[in-house]
Amino acid sequence: MAASSIGQGLKCGLLLLGLCAASAWAGVEGSISGTVTDPQGVAVANAPVKVLTSQGAVVKETTSSATGDFQFFPLTFGSYELVVEATEYSPYQSTVYVSSGGTSQVDVHLLSKGQEMVVKVKAKKHLIQKSASVSSTEINHDRIRQLPQGDEISLPKLLTSTTPGAVSGPFGQTFIRGNHANIQYQIDGVQLPDSPSNTFGQAFSPRNIDHMEVITGGVPAEYGERLAAVVNVVTKSGAEQPGGDLSLNYGSYDTASPTVTYGGSNESGSLHYYTSANYFSTSRGLDTPQPKDGSDIDKGGEDAVHDKSTGNSEFLKLDWLADNSNKFSLIGFNSSNVTQIPNFPSSFLPTDSIFNDNNKYGSSPLIYTPANTDDWQNEVNSYLQFIWKHTLSDRAFLQVAPYYKYSYIHFQNDPANDLVSGNPSAVSFYESRNANNYGLKSDYTLRWSDQHLFKAGVQL
Repeated sequence: MAASSIGQGLKCGLLLLGLCAASAWAGVEGSISGTVTDPQGVAVANAPVKVLTSQGAVVKETTSSATGDFQFFPLTFGSYELVVEATEYSPYQSTVYVSSGGTSQVDVHLLSKGQEMVVKVKAKKHLIQKSASVSSTEINHDRIRQLPQGDEISLPKLLTSTTPGAVSGPFGQTFIRGNHANIQYQIDGVQLPDSPSNTFGQAFSPRNIDHMEVITGGVPAEYGERLAAVVNVVTKSGAEQPGGDLSLNYGSYDTASPTVTYGGSNESGSLHYYTSANYFSTSRGLDTPQPKDGSDIDKGGEDAVHDKSTGNSEFLKLDWLADNSNKFSLIGFNSSNVTQIPNFPSSFLPTDSIFNDNNKYGSSPLIYTPANTDDWQNEVNSYLQFIWKHTLSDRAFLQVAPYYKYSYIHFQNDPANDLVSGNPSAVSFYESRNANNYGLKSDYTLRWSDQHLFKAGVQL
């Protein structure tokens, strides 16, 4: 990155910090608060209270105050297990859902040992009231697996399959409410910068999603300038008991896709890990370009000539809960694809009318490529992100997230066959380039009250 670009980015970041304007980086944090009482309704002090993930990993823990009160903030939106294990009382456990930017109030009534546990969630309210035009769609991994393609679905197709108003473009783009790719992605509470965000949908696999939220409509100002939709993604984390899966999918056009996943935690539960790897191969990576015969372009052919595609993707996540105030996460994912550019079968000749005359729609003639032409493309996208979340108090926290993004594209031509004689429109194109992006995003959040939230951030 050039020095001038760094200086400009730093100035913009400091300006945003000073103004605390609409472009402050939004998060996915909510909270749980409540009171612990005994069977007579008397407050229980110093009762151990824990918040666990659905896999049993400890997220935060505290003890109730002298008046029995407790509070957990920040908590990424989703479902949690609230556990209270106080001496002389039966263990208490309940499932509590935390909404994005909201708080859940839980009254914990402990019972004497041997009595049946009673669960009561008192209320749920938003820290910042969303406008009436805001709508959101929440998707968990179980719902993803029930879709026709299951874990093999791409993120753009997942959005168009589950989000009202989302449609796909001819090149895999996602349009929501008519906006051209104007989508903001967040991964585990950190907003992706514009450059990684542009390729995130193609590089990240939904098989690594634990749950996600898609916000559309009148998106609140805190989310900045990408107003088509906000996609909050919470990635998977390893369960308490180590384990994994191995699967193989096979379908049309010799499409094969083996996948392996594995995750777990250490004995204390402070370190959780999750990883996945996938390979795929198909004999028809792109739609074949040729018509069914040499005259009518509306009659599509079915032959796949020089049309193989292979690729692989990997994902890794490490979560370390150093103490009740500090959590460190490392997230990395990579995708690589090699795709052959389809050719016309040998039955087509450069003298055919479709290669020499404008078609019936007035468009230029098709460009003839012999069956033995060897044009292909390789695309690589890698992303690495480190996150430090530091809880300053039960109402404030700081988040620091440096990142690295690598992109590579290589288009290999075949001049000997691209530039076949007798075809005046023939071209031969070559490209090879890569880009390295380094950056850091940091934000501070203060939950002033249940009705007021203050946020400020910088980006380098």
